[in-house]
Amino acid sequence: MDEITFDRVARELAGITSRRRWLVAALTVLPLGGVFASLGAYEAAAEHPNQRLGRRTQRRNRKQRNQRQQNNNQNSNNGGGGGGGNNNSGGGGGLGTSDCLPAFNNDTNQPTDLQQAINAAGPFTNLVLCADEFQAPGLQINRDLSMIGTPATNQTQGTVLVWTNASGVLGILSGNVFISDLTIVGASGGVPAIGIEGGSLTLANVAVEGNTAGGIVNLGGTLRLTQGTQVVGNGSDAEGGGILHRGGTTIVESGCVIQGNKATDGGGVFDATATAGDVQLGDALIVTSNTPNNCAPAGAVQNCNG
Repeated sequence: MDEITFDRVARELAGITSRRRWLVAALTVLPLGGVFASLGAYEAAAEHPNQRLGRRTQRRNRKQRNQRQQNNNQNSNNGGGGGGGNNNSGGGGGLGTSDCLPAFNNDTNQPTDLQQAINAAGPFTNLVLCADEFQAPGLQINRDLSMIGTPATNQTQGTVLVWTNASGVLGILSGNVFISDLTIVGASGGVPAIGIEGGSLTLANVAVEGNTAGGIVNLGGTLRLTQGTQVVGNGSDAEGGGILHRGGTTIVESGCVIQGNKATDGGGVFDATATAGDVQLGDALIVTSNTPNNCAPAGAVQNCNG
């Protein structure tokens, strides 16, 4: 290119900042050989779209890795997540077996006062109990609370709530109460092991057994048995050896067992209201082998044979 042409091209391109406009101007002012030379220079300077995409992907991946690391650090600081493995309507969580409440208080050399622990619990607290026998002299719950025991194994005893007087073992006055993975025994005299006056009680993988004053009486709350809960081997000198229903709603899901209970009538379940739908059994295999009958009055409890 001669000096005159070079000076003219320089003046034409000096004020142009856009690469696209720069290329159009070059096509206009350069001869054919200069066009290809300028086009090659533009392509060399421009970044390929795949390169831009790759760089954005790398930035995004780094950001995601950093976010995951921050989340992991936060979870570690908080001691784990909460809740829901046991359909726990009470919420809260994260406690392991090392954080459970022992049955014996080494500081006072006395059995742990469960009623005091219940009264001190905040809303939606998970009260986790170690594997041992706890004295439960007519415990009363009037708040949203979860009481979670430690299941028994072939080598160790699980969590047991036990009492042997006329006050029963456990009374639900109000609130949403969730109890799992423990055994309730020892009620004698005239009061069943569990009494429900109001609120709701869910029993998950709980055994109510060996209570001579009856297993459960529902006076007007919502009772739900789930996750293989068993009401077995209880007795009463009145109606309802396993469950006595006097009000509210009683729901027993498939997989639960009401068996081997004795009473004057309705050895398994006695429905004193005889109202359709107030006692709901998941299937006909739940209530079996009770004395003198499985359910009473006749026909009051749907899905119950005899």
